[in-house]
Amino acid sequence: MDTGIIHAFKAHYQHLYVLGVLDCDEEGVENICQIDQLEEMNLATQAWAYVTSKTIENYWQHENILNYSKKSIPIEPSFNDDTGLTKAVADLQNALEKLSIGTTTAKSVHTVEELLDIAGENVTKAEWC
Repeated sequence: MDTGIIHAFKAHYQHLYVLGVLDCDEEGVENICQIDQLEEMNLATQAWAYVTSKTIENYWQHENILNYSKKSIPIEPSFNDDTGLTKAVADLQNALEKLSIGTTTAKSVHTVEELLDIAGENVTKAEWC
């Protein structure tokens, strides 16, 4: 599963998208999942704004992008301790639960794992080099 920046961005994006789907359902929109490119770009902008500096810092430390001395970082950062990332995933889970309960027009509601860990989407370091 993606960790860090991409994972947080996807969790925020999917959460915002599901909230939009719920709004459309409440308004009686026929195709509640339809979204145009401008709406997608606006969601991406909003999702990026929710990615915390702590999430970015943790990932950069983990990948040794930031040159911190060992004295200033006594332990390796843990993505599990990133409250911004944890909250993003929890918010998405809550929105998906509301969608599965409240909407009759959604044909299938995906799980958090399906939305954040799409098969074939994760590129490894070896594939980049």
